Amino acid sequence: MQLGDPATDHWFLYSSQLTPTPLDSTPSLEITMTGVMKEEVLKHFWRDETSEITQSVADRSGLSALTPGADIDEYSFTPCGFSYNGLKEKGFVTVHITPELPLCYVSFETNIAGLCYEKIIENLINSFQPAHFTVLIQNKGGGTTHIPGYRNTHNTDTLLNSVPVTFERRKKESV
Repeated sequence: MQLGDPATDHWFLYSSQLTPTPLDSTPSLEITMTGVMKEEVLKHFWRDETSEITQSVADRSGLSALTPGADIDEYSFTPCGFSYNGLKEKGFVTVHITPELPLCYVSFETNIAGLCYEKIIENLINSFQPAHFTVLIQNKGGGTTHIPGYRNTHNTDTLLNSVPVTFERRKKESV
């Protein structure tokens, strides 16, 4: 299934199921952000071999607060870049960040039960202030909340093997 504008940004969503499957009650969230320009946030993801590290990057950047209680394994690449994977009960969280200006990229994905996806999206957008972002929510009806300063360039609500899928692409109004 193709989601988004075929002439510009779009995603392909694949399913290995040929027949409808029972719904898991836990939704999943994936958000990708490009054109991240908030340099003071990006500096957390540059590795500085000369500084004493007293706190994990996930804690220092505030990412670990988005999925409280998750058992996290993180890795900072030299000289920059960040990968973060975590587990909590039957759910997961994974984050990847390429903090190099001007082509920064951030992805965040989770299916940890009981999280407020709208708050996670709002927190990530406010922290990184991307030029563009895409949200994919599976197994939960409806889209994201209004994000001031961003306009919706594409929105799709559909089903994939009887699972509700919401896809949104937004662009900063000043871009």
